[in-house]
Amino acid sequence: MTDLPIEQLLHSILAASQPHLDLERVKRYSELLDKLPPVTVFRLEDQTLLLVDGYHRIAAARAAGRITVRADVQEGTKTEAIQFAAERAARERGFSNQQAREAIKRYSGGQWSKQDR
Repeated sequence: MTDLPIEQLLHSILAASQPHLDLERVKRYSELLDKLPPVTVFRLEDQTLLLVDGYHRIAAARAAGRITVRADVQEGTKTEAIQFAAERAARERGFSNQQAREAIKRYSGGQWSKQDR
């Protein structure tokens, strides 16, 4: 577990997608930041960071004036990161893995390589 600069993670988010944020959840999370689990980030082969879980926690930390956020950083490929995000979404939101992958694809602007499908 490590602290990562929010701006660095925001840069990777903005480059990849614009996730929909529930502003009520962001407000609620901003009051509970220290009790919430860390965000999950994948460090890809080219050393870029890809946030795969924690968009609302990032927004809440930023709203609370923080400059860093606690993160669980995992090493892996883009395919592994997408699979992780799909499995997490499926488990937490009751989606099938396919529905979760399609939602992630929509948020990423459809910019997956063939191997990511």
